[in-house]
Amino acid sequence: MLVTPKCSVRTVNPATVVANQRKVCNRENAGRNICSAFHHETHNGIGTPICSCRVIVYSIAYIGYTVTMAKTRIEQISNRIERIKTELAAIDEMRPGSVSKQFKEPDIERGAYYQLNYSQGGRSRTEYVAPAFLRDVHRQIGNYKRFKALTAEWIDLSIEQSRLKIKTASKT
Repeated sequence: MLVTPKCSVRTVNPATVVANQRKVCNRENAGRNICSAFHHETHNGIGTPICSCRVIVYSIAYIGYTVTMAKTRIEQISNRIERIKTELAAIDEMRPGSVSKQFKEPDIERGAYYQLNYSQGGRSRTEYVAPAFLRDVHRQIGNYKRFKALTAEWIDLSIEQSRLKIKTASKT
């Protein structure tokens, strides 16, 4: 309890250290996610761990929870990667680029023809596309875009899977 001088006008009891510490912890953890808040909650102001049964139990329960969550997420990622592999195997012909409609006389829009523009090996390329093959070229371009999207998703999922495996291995 705080010692107040005789001439003090303070009539209420001073706040306890525990109550002040609780308020400080709440303010420190404002805006943090549950993982960060929990980690910071287990340490006092000077960085040394608080050794209490409650903290140890919370810590064990939290680690068990995150490990279980990570394992189910790893399984979800593995399942999605397998589906991506199946979808990639189903992709047929593909080619990069875009098709544009050009005119021999642009002012009156006469003499329409189609050009395929793409880059390969760092060089820009342009090819003429006959109207009979336009549908096939659009399908091939769509397949290429699908291929790029699936491989980008596969890479992102693989990175997340690797991080989760490392995280769960360090917690167990």
